[in-house]
Amino acid sequence: FSLLTYQSPRCLSSVTPLNQPPHPTEENLKGLRSSKPNYELLIISALKDYSSMLLIPKGQGIHGHIAKLGLDCNIFIRNSLISFYSKCGLISSAKRIFDDCEKLDAVSCNIMLSGYVKLRYMNDARELFDKMPGKNCVSFTTMIMGLAQNGSSSEAIKVFQEMMMSGVLPNEVTMASV
Repeated sequence: FSLLTYQSPRCLSSVTPLNQPPHPTEENLKGLRSSKPNYELLIISALKDYSSMLLIPKGQGIHGHIAKLGLDCNIFIRNSLISFYSKCGLISSAKRIFDDCEKLDAVSCNIMLSGYVKLRYMNDARELFDKMPGKNCVSFTTMIMGLAQNGSSSEAIKVFQEMMMSGVLPNEVTMASV
């Protein structure tokens, strides 16, 4: 439980009551099941903070508690775990969680796609992109940016054309990437 003592000051004034710590601690982890609205915010906020500061052991500690409490089936928590591991450069851990998903959804796919692109695993990114359901502007833009930034501009243009043919409208970021 010592991994769960970090508390971000910026969270104290945002989403949690002043009388409750913003991140899971030994005391409030015990009551997570009974306070459903709070546990998601606490865990997601902690994982986001830990990934931004690359506090990998702390995030892994939270992950352990998530598994013990059976919260890993919660889609928001699962997506936060995928994001945490991707942002920390632990793509194999992110992929393991992603692969355990019973059903692929656009958000999970976009998070995983973004992780691959960030780490320049373009073959994995392309493989996921080609099979992912419900591609949206985020999916196409992420793939286009990744291809363009990794020297595959002609492939990026092909993905942009695919985007247009599928009826997905580009945004400003998409247009700046082509």
